[in-house]
Amino acid sequence: MSLEPGGLAEKIGNRYESSWITFQLLRLLDEKISFVQVEPLGDDEDAVDVIIGNLDGSKEHHQCKIGEKSVEAWTVATLESKKLLTKGFEHILSGSKSYKVISRIGFRLLEDICESARNSTGSSSDFFEHQIKDISQDRIKLFDELCYRLKLDQTNLRDLDKALLFLQSFEIIKFNEDDTDHELCLLLAEKLVYEPAVHLVHFLQTYPVKNNKLRIPITTHLLKTDLETHRFSFRPSPSDPHTSSVIATLNDEFDHSIEPYLISQKNIQRPEFNTTLDTVNNSPITIIKADAGVGKSAFLLDLKKHYVRFGTIVLPIRLDRRVPEKNLDQFGKDLGFPYSPIACLEKYGKGQEIIILLDQLDALRWTALHSSNALDICIKMVKEILLLRQHANTNIKIIMATRNFEFEDDVRLKNWISGLNNDVKQIELKLFESDQIKPYVSQFEDYDHLNNEQKNILRIPLWLGIYINLANDLGCAPKFTSKLDLIKGFLDNRFEQLNESYGVSTADSEDLFNEIIDLMNHSNKLSISLTQLSNGSSKIKRAMISVGLLSEQNREISFRHQAIYDYAIGRKLYLLGRTSTENFINELGSRNQQTLLKREHLRYALAMLYEENENTFCNCIDAVLYHPEIRFHLKSLVFSVLRHIENFKAPLKKLINKIIDDAELAHHFIRLSCSGTPALVQYLSESHYLSDWLDEDGDTQSKALELLSSVSDKTPNLLINELSKFVNQSSEWNQKIYNCLCWNMKNDSDELFDFRIQLIKAGTNSHYIFWDDLTKQHPLRALYLLELMCDEEFHARLNSREKWSDYDTECVEKLAESHSLDVLKVFLPFLDQYFAKPLIEEFDAYKWSEEYATRTSLETFIYKALFTLISKASQNMALKSTELFQLLSPFKKNQNLIFNRIFANALVYIDINYADEVVEWLLDNPAHKLKLANDSEEPVWKLAGKLIKKYSPHCSLNNFELLQDVIYNSPSDYGVDQIKWRLEETRKNYYSPYWGKTQYYLLPKLDPSRISNETAQLIGVLNRKFEKYTDDDFCSKINSWGGIVTSPIRTHISNKAWKKLITSDPNKFKANSFKKDCTEASIHQFSNTFRSAVNAEPKRFAEFSLTLPTHIHQDYIDALYSGLSENNLDQVPEHLKEYWAPCPIDLIEQVIDHFSTTTYPRELQRLLSGRTKLLSPKHIELLEDIAKLADDPLPNSLNIHTVGHPDKLDEISSHDLFGNTINCTRGSAYRGLAEKFWDDQEYAVSHKYIIENALNDEHAAVRMATADLLLPMYNYDRDYAFQKFIELCQKDIRNALSHGYHYYFNNAFSNEFKEPFIALVKMMLNSSFQDVRKEGHKQVIARWLFNDLFEEELQKSLDSKNQESLLGYASVITQFLGDDTKGYDHSKMKQIFEILVNSKNEEILKKMGRFFNQKFWSKRYAREFFKMYIQSNALDHNVYNVLHSIEGNSIGMAQFSDLIIIMIKNILKLKTQDLMSNLDTDAITRVIQQLYDQAENDDDDETLGYCLDMWDELLASNHSFIRNMTEKLDQGLLN
Repeated sequence: MSLEPGGLAEKIGNRYESSWITFQLLRLLDEKISFVQVEPLGDDEDAVDVIIGNLDGSKEHHQCKIGEKSVEAWTVATLESKKLLTKGFEHILSGSKSYKVISRIGFRLLEDICESARNSTGSSSDFFEHQIKDISQDRIKLFDELCYRLKLDQTNLRDLDKALLFLQSFEIIKFNEDDTDHELCLLLAEKLVYEPAVHLVHFLQTYPVKNNKLRIPITTHLLKTDLETHRFSFRPSPSDPHTSSVIATLNDEFDHSIEPYLISQKNIQRPEFNTTLDTVNNSPITIIKADAGVGKSAFLLDLKKHYVRFGTIVLPIRLDRRVPEKNLDQFGKDLGFPYSPIACLEKYGKGQEIIILLDQLDALRWTALHSSNALDICIKMVKEILLLRQHANTNIKIIMATRNFEFEDDVRLKNWISGLNNDVKQIELKLFESDQIKPYVSQFEDYDHLNNEQKNILRIPLWLGIYINLANDLGCAPKFTSKLDLIKGFLDNRFEQLNESYGVSTADSEDLFNEIIDLMNHSNKLSISLTQLSNGSSKIKRAMISVGLLSEQNREISFRHQAIYDYAIGRKLYLLGRTSTENFINELGSRNQQTLLKREHLRYALAMLYEENENTFCNCIDAVLYHPEIRFHLKSLVFSVLRHIENFKAPLKKLINKIIDDAELAHHFIRLSCSGTPALVQYLSESHYLSDWLDEDGDTQSKALELLSSVSDKTPNLLINELSKFVNQSSEWNQKIYNCLCWNMKNDSDELFDFRIQLIKAGTNSHYIFWDDLTKQHPLRALYLLELMCDEEFHARLNSREKWSDYDTECVEKLAESHSLDVLKVFLPFLDQYFAKPLIEEFDAYKWSEEYATRTSLETFIYKALFTLISKASQNMALKSTELFQLLSPFKKNQNLIFNRIFANALVYIDINYADEVVEWLLDNPAHKLKLANDSEEPVWKLAGKLIKKYSPHCSLNNFELLQDVIYNSPSDYGVDQIKWRLEETRKNYYSPYWGKTQYYLLPKLDPSRISNETAQLIGVLNRKFEKYTDDDFCSKINSWGGIVTSPIRTHISNKAWKKLITSDPNKFKANSFKKDCTEASIHQFSNTFRSAVNAEPKRFAEFSLTLPTHIHQDYIDALYSGLSENNLDQVPEHLKEYWAPCPIDLIEQVIDHFSTTTYPRELQRLLSGRTKLLSPKHIELLEDIAKLADDPLPNSLNIHTVGHPDKLDEISSHDLFGNTINCTRGSAYRGLAEKFWDDQEYAVSHKYIIENALNDEHAAVRMATADLLLPMYNYDRDYAFQKFIELCQKDIRNALSHGYHYYFNNAFSNEFKEPFIALVKMMLNSSFQDVRKEGHKQVIARWLFNDLFEEELQKSLDSKNQESLLGYASVITQFLGDDTKGYDHSKMKQIFEILVNSKNEEILKKMGRFFNQKFWSKRYAREFFKMYIQSNALDHNVYNVLHSIEGNSIGMAQFSDLIIIMIKNILKLKTQDLMSNLDTDAITRVIQQLYDQAENDDDDETLGYCLDMWDELLASNHSFIRNMTEKLDQGLLN
């Protein structure tokens, strides 16, 4: 019994309860439980002081009752007096793992019984018999009393189960807050913190109250955060590491791997930071992507620190240092957790925000063989996170960082990310902007004095960091013009520091530095083991780490920046090149040592050689290019280097001349060096190479034109000078020249644009014009071209599309804002001339008024572009109305309707000072000008009305009165006969006004202060006359409307209203009478609404239907049956979803009986077929009657017609026949009975007559349902099923493809039905139905492979090359190769495979590329088939499939590497056009890169050699995608 009164205020001072809570908080700190909740609210509040969350996700409810001092033990009565039994029972039934009473006193007998219950078999009856009754009377008595208190009936097995559950879950824990237990708390506290244990215990005793942690779950992380705030520090536990200590270790490791190398020891704030915070807040997965050196890791560090500051649990993992291996649990153990890190964090941070940071996701591509499933483990991590968020509402998220290159080129990574759909958001880090880096650079030099190249280098965080480090050490800005200068200066400075600060001589430093370089170079790796270093190097190594040259992680040494390694190798090459070209070549190594890594080293060396001496530079280049053992990928690097040299001296000019004269190297030099390089093309021009090539024909001339085209935007005068002499030699020459010009005219120089116009005027056709770019950057050029396009001949040359588009108009209308005066000056005279004559035909007005009218290309241009430009330009001239009026005045005499419409729209924007001029213009031919508006859009008087409203108050009185009189007396638009007709129609209730429309629209627009009394009176009359009219009634505007037609009522109406509607006379309602809100008051639409209502509340409407007459309209009965059968929760309104339940079967059967019928509607059949497991025998019989007696389908009729297929029952295919089976009443009824067969063997065996009925039905579609009935019989009476299936197929061979047919064919050829099935296959081969024959051919090849049958038929088809049979064979073989089918002889299949992959039929060849997947690659004989495939015709048609399968395959592809290389060589033999149409061309380079990476990691020299050979061949080829590949290879840090 409690010593003190209850209630929150009293509990605060309750020492006993606080001692227990303290003990639980210590357990929480020790990570033995996941959370503690003190004083819970809601359902958990009754008789509960504390809720404990266990590590397995279960909960315990604890109630502290100290007990009365005078009482030694609890009894059932005293427990119940505190409601501990009943309330505990309620919590247990609600899902609590246990209910524990914490007390000084116990209850020995009850505790014994509870212990017995926990050690029982789980059977409540066995427990009661053997562990209660057989033990003692005391146990029986206590059990009886307990059941009585809990209101349980021992004779009821369900209640007995509940009693057992209670005893298993109820516990009395004896706890004394005396010295013994207090000592336990102190011991536990001592193990957890460095501070005195008593301090921790005292803190925890009041922690929930003083820190406002009552009623919320307190997690380990939350508690530790608060303890750290109060300066507690935690002891590590090496034997059993806690989640918190692992998190702390990984956070420290992450910080230490990045912080020492931050720019000025701090992070530069990036604009993407806040965007990322928002993204992480709204998305479970965030991808941070950036190019190499852009600072992804530093950015993640910033994010990490932000989230830690706000109390988030953050787990950062660098995947380049912590590579996932084996599986997720093992990865967790490798990190220090007991199992999966995700599961550990979920239990550790119950309810708190958790963020996982995965840095260096791109590093996983470099671990392909050492940890082939590293990416799979990361995928599993993300999967677990999404599942926890979905099912456990865990607030856990993940942020991953990767390089752009891997994100775009690693297909597995890319496909996985794209497959995450809306769960993932991407953030791309950009280079620093000037305002971000200026404050750092300005400490050392004036940032604005740097050139653009220097600024661009410093925008990259890697190089900015090196710059700042150097500047800090030097005390001034380092001098640099390139990245090479920076890395050289950095290294020199670091060696200086080693000497001055650490006493390491430069000689010793360089010795170790070069030793490391040699070891890395020899192994072709970027890191080496510590054990490889020579003895006595530890001190120097530590010093090198201190100055930032080296990094050490997991006993592996690497350079802090890869640029250091690349530069050091390059420098070594440079030094050798200075002394001897032979040494230079030897250092590049043998062909197998000339890896892609050597490209960067060669680049560094050549850059240094060029800076020092052009002669030496050229000698080394000459040596590389002309040495037979140097790989082409290194030669291509040389060509790439030459692209970046702008100033040539004699040695380089001499070398270029030599290369051009070399037939083998010349075309590579032109393609890889000269193309797009102004300096080189200029040299070729000056040296007369270009002019000589242009004078030749064919490829040589094309090569020169391509070169000029590649620099047209950079050196336009060079192009003009070389090509001017060929202008107008022929139309072909003119077009060739035009094709050399910039693709986008915005890039033309003024001279080049004039040259272009010269060609256009000479008759050359233009390409696509980028109007948007041109209008923004060169508006006058755009205006000039638009003016040219007004000429029919020039229009055809300049307009590359068939017609001018709305997008083009959007682009050029900016001219109306920037050059409004010019637009009007150019296009008003043109339109005045174009529309010089009045419109004669009504069609002409329609053509210029209706948006969708038919127009020529020029007319479309005028309608869309010029009309818009004039309108917008006039509007923009409103503030210059004098100029606008002067521009308009010369054209006021034009009488053309369309021009006057344009003119009037412009007049709206002139000043009111010109009111008389405007009114006089209207009075000049008012019958025409008062009706200028576009009748397709608005009443024709609207435009004149705008002018009258604006100018009538300001014109002279005379002009006003003239205008008023003209409008007042405006005649009718109709002749006498038309007026008579309209008057006659009024007798038929058709009213159409024949007079007054002009007055109705225009008189009110006159200045009301100036109008006459007659006008005012007429306005009133007309307003009454037309008060119910709208603008749409006075014009030809079409306001269409549409949507799904429904009834005008909604589902939420009362039963009474439904009854009144359903029992109303059907003749009251008419179909096909739609309102504008898409509603129709018809029986059909009302019944549709009724169906939705029944689906939403099935029980309500089933009961309601029993109150209806039995002979209501059949549509309502059908709707009722449909609604009861649908059970579509998606269509149930939200407010009904929570309590929605299907209608009970007995009520459904009552409804069916109420509306008993012999017509058997389809809806009734559906209702019954969907519930065969629940139906009573009576209603199963009803379904049998429907199957046998329903009218649907009618004899020889089809319910489903397929467009383009035969329309007769005896001619349709098996597939179309099955479509009719499932869409007819009898067929579907038999399929419903088949479900009963599956569920009830006894029923199936005793009702075989149903099968006979189906088999003998007169309709072929119904007979096909026999197959559904036979499938369950296949399990009960297999011989009978086989026999009847054969009989079914003999009646109609199309049934050979009926439901489940493959079960029979797969098992028939090894039993007594072999012969009938052989005969059946032969029937199929001779069938008139194509799909049956096709399946027959599939059976031939399958039975030949599995059963050695049909060899004659097979050979016959092969000999005749029958395409239909070969397609069938292809389907089977691709299926077997791409799935897990076993049991066939693959060596036999190879014969057919070889024939099929070398077929001449395109459909067969395409089909023979569909088996490439992981299952194929894992087959032991995959290599044999792949070897045949890469030399076959099928490869040409399946390049995309094969390459992407190789890319996406998670199994190492090293065993196929030689074949893949051969395959790629064969692919490259395709014509470029064929190649481009058959694949994503980047896939070739990605596959080679994948093989190369794997081979490099696995020290597989043979595969490495294959890959390098392939790089050479690719780079040397002339395919159009090679430039893109070269650019990717050249994405080194020096670029």
